[in-house]
Amino acid sequence: MDTLLVVAPVIGVTTLVACGIVRRTVDGGVGLLHLALQLMLECVGAAVIFMMVNAIIAASAVLLARLFTPWFISIYAVTDSILVTASFVQGFLFQVVWRSAGFRLDKRLMRVVR
Repeated sequence: MDTLLVVAPVIGVTTLVACGIVRRTVDGGVGLLHLALQLMLECVGAAVIFMMVNAIIAASAVLLARLFTPWFISIYAVTDSILVTASFVQGFLFQVVWRSAGFRLDKRLMRVVR
């Protein structure tokens, strides 16, 4: 908790400074910042979906291994940090390919358009 109290204001200040620099130096900076925020949130959303699917599949594999083998595998193996990291990489790569292929989400109709 103490770390959060120190790190959060520092991150907030550096983010505000960076936004100010972009607004002053880049044409259409506010629009680009909005687009960057949108892309970041889409990547995080995709990563969370991958993380949930990966965790469900991993937990199912652990439970099946317990059922069909004599070995006891801890369910804590599913909570390894590599799962979170790999899921965020998957989400980022998926989002890059998705956007590169020209797909986007029409927010008014909540459907995928190309």
